[in-house]
Amino acid sequence: MLNSIIVPDLKVKGIDSFKIPNVPCKILHLTIDDSDGQLRAVHDLFSTLPHLEDKQEPDYVPHITLAYVKNSFNEHLIKYNGLNKLKVQEIAYKIKA
Repeated sequence: MLNSIIVPDLKVKGIDSFKIPNVPCKILHLTIDDSDGQLRAVHDLFSTLPHLEDKQEPDYVPHITLAYVKNSFNEHLIKYNGLNKLKVQEIAYKIKA
């Protein structure tokens, strides 16, 4: 199944963060554009695989995690000057025993 999945180039929009309930930090991440819904379709396909449901957030937010930072960290002071387009070369899926 994984060999048949085609992930489009990822279009980086910028840098931001979000909080996770019951975790004393926030996630610093690159925001990824999914205006055409292609990443949502890939996400929906992955959601059919066995996974730890308690770690899944109800709202899908396409992103690339950079770091876990203190809640007081101000991500708006950072300017992203990296690549605007990233190519996905491989998909790996592992189940922990």
